[in-house]
Amino acid sequence: MKHKTIAVSLFALVGSLAAFGFWPQRLSVEIPFDYYVSGVAMAAGRYVIDGHTHNQSILIVRNSRGSAHAIAATRPEGVATDGRSELLFHRYGNTYFLARVTNGASGIVRRLPVSDEEKEMAENSSLPLQQLALTIEPPAEPARR
Repeated sequence: MKHKTIAVSLFALVGSLAAFGFWPQRLSVEIPFDYYVSGVAMAAGRYVIDGHTHNQSILIVRNSRGSAHAIAATRPEGVATDGRSELLFHRYGNTYFLARVTNGASGIVRRLPVSDEEKEMAENSSLPLQQLALTIEPPAEPARR
């Protein structure tokens, strides 16, 4: 199976909010395509990604309007040392699956399990798996006068 990595930087689309449990920085990002999180279909739009206060393996993804959310059990996958936050998606044609979340502020990297929908897509599709990394840029510092 072919693997391709496509990197996309999203500038000025991300903000850091107040600390929340183990996840010291909420990630806020505009995701420009529909995608799946643990089998839950999510429409393109602005999302906040947070860790659960009492269980470090739980990741909460919700849109900014509060009308869609998904909760995913994750597992640790190393530590990021470059300070960069990133979402990694598995892509089959025009279908995307959230696969990994990196919080650059804490260095925490969390891998999401492969959902039944993604397994089925991988088994029944002639399309190769591609990886799409959305690098989340921190908000710009305000100009000083």
